[in-house]
Amino acid sequence: MPIAILKFPTDLLRDVLKQFNPFELQIKITKEFKCLPKFPPDFDYQLVNYPSYIHIGYSFGFDINRLLNSTCKRIKLGDSGLSNQDLNVFFREWKTAGTFPNLQWLEIESKNIDNLSAILEMVPPITSIEIPQKQVSIRFGGNRNDEVMIYDAVRINKEDGTEAWLKVELGEVPRLEFLVFDPSNTVVKEMDPNDDEEEYEDGASDDEETEDEDSDDEESDGGGSDNEEN
Repeated sequence: MPIAILKFPTDLLRDVLKQFNPFELQIKITKEFKCLPKFPPDFDYQLVNYPSYIHIGYSFGFDINRLLNSTCKRIKLGDSGLSNQDLNVFFREWKTAGTFPNLQWLEIESKNIDNLSAILEMVPPITSIEIPQKQVSIRFGGNRNDEVMIYDAVRINKEDGTEAWLKVELGEVPRLEFLVFDPSNTVVKEMDPNDDEEEYEDGASDDEETEDEDSDDEESDGGGSDNEEN
């Protein structure tokens, strides 16, 4: 019987695994598969079909073949083993017309993402310097609490013209974010550079007012001293 949503809390994972072959678990899920705990090293899971949303906290076993075979709408992979070379293969396949028709959001954290090789002929970090900057967001199911957002991302296109945005940040834990445009739920907003300037000016004005107040206090203290001397 298919499962709509399957989530593995940390304290229940071991009890669940005891009910199955310790080396393999075949799961048929239709909507959401969420697993944040780490699987035992000798354990492998096989998704009979791919649900709409996958979120795996420790996803080292989710290799490039699984990513290429995925039919998910949303994928979030933490502690991944995917490398620049793997991701380059994936995105070259994605650019082909007709591939990954469901995919709208891909987020990957992997220490194997680096600045030593290119992804789609771009060496990480991959960010946009386009002005005005764009903020692109998707609200899944109309739920405000179920929204993803990307900004300062590089726009790329499939062969059929489908637009998407890619961003790769390096650091202690490198992160890749990828969003595919769908007119039914995607909002593209130009960021007004004046917003940052206004915030800066407001902050500067507050500092000036504080300095003026301090100056007035000092003058008052100074005047008091003169009167006492007289």
